[in-house]
Formats: sequence, C-alpha cells, structure tokens
Amino acid sequence: MGGETISVGIWADNCLKYSKDFPFGCDLFTSDIVTMLRTPKASAIEIKERYCVAFPSYLEEGTVKVPSIDEKHITEIEKSHLLDIMSSRAEEIFDFIREDIEQAGVGDFLKDGYAVLTGGGSLMPGIDAQCCQRLGLKEAHCVTVQRDLINAEEKYFDPLYSTALSLAIYASKREMVSSETNGNDISTRSPILRWFNKIKETVFNG
Repeated sequence: MGGETISVGIWADNCLKYSKDFPFGCDLFTSDIVTMLRTPKASAIEIKERYCVAFPSYLEEGTVKVPSIDEKHITEIEKSHLLDIMSSRAEEIFDFIREDIEQAGVGDFLKDGYAVLTGGGSLMPGIDAQCCQRLGLKEAHCVTVQRDLINAEEKYFDPLYSTALSLAIYASKREMVSSETNGNDISTRSPILRWFNKIKETVFNG
C-alpha cells in the first residue's frame, strides 16, 4: 500500500491468480485531510501519522489541533471527525479493489482468505480491519520481511520497505521459476515464497 499506487495480488494453490496495480494510493488520505480540514499538507501528514485510525474500534477519544491553511489560526477537532474521513476513504479504496477482483472472476478466493499488508499505508491503525470487512476476508496482518532472509539495517525491517527488500532478496537468489528447479517445489526454494509460507504458518495459524 504505497503513497501513489496500491498493488494487489491473490496467491492460491501455489499460483498467482490475480495481480493489479491501482493508480491511486494512500496519499489520498493526506489529500482528504488537506481538503476537509483546510490545513497545509505538512500538517495533514503529521496528523495522519500521529492521530488517524481507519476503524471505529481503534478510536481513542480526544481532540487534535489543526492549523489553518495560512497557519495563522489553530482549530481543535474531535478525533472522531478524523475517523469519519479516514474510514470513508478506506472503505472506498477496498470496495473499488473488491469490485475489480470480482470482475476479474476471482472473487471466490476472497472468501475466508488471508491478507498480508505491506507499505507505508498499512501502518495506519485499523486499516487491516477495514481490509477484512470490505473484502470479506478472515484475517489481515501488517508484516515485514523475515529478518533471517537478508542483512539490512534495522530501520528497513518496516512494512514501508517490504517491497524493496523482497526485490533485493529475489535479485540476489535468482531462484524463482528457473530451470534449476528440476521439478522441485518452488515454494521450498524461493526465499520470498518461503517467507509467504512462514507468514501463513506463524501469523495466521499462530
């Protein structure tokens, strides 16, 4: 779940059933705050990262100080108002994704399925709950790359960098769908697929 795009894939029966890059991302949350609260973008980003949640059960009562667009005045708003803005956008995003998946004829894979959320957008509290509810999934979890798969600074083991780390692993190992598999199960050879299997075994079944 990136700022400008959201990439979605459905993996079932050891096969990629669906893949789509949507031309919108979680910067929409920031734009909504700017528009609805008439505050500068920098302030909107700070408010989003510090106070926003995407699902009612994550809401903590209280108020937030919001600078005016010219930064000359401060207004206090209820956190519940931020929830209304964030949840409405999250619902719209996931409903759009679900509709595309159903139109592609693979909607049945959503029922009682599991979601792995990565990217900066997945860090918003409650986005996993919205994902489950709107897509009809059993569970959704925000995860990062397994630490024993690659050597990297600690700051990069964050959902924000999951795609970059996964590509680095792929480039270094070169084990996905190669002639060297000789009929062996790819899921046991590829480091990325081993990571997916690890998630399935430990996060969803643990």
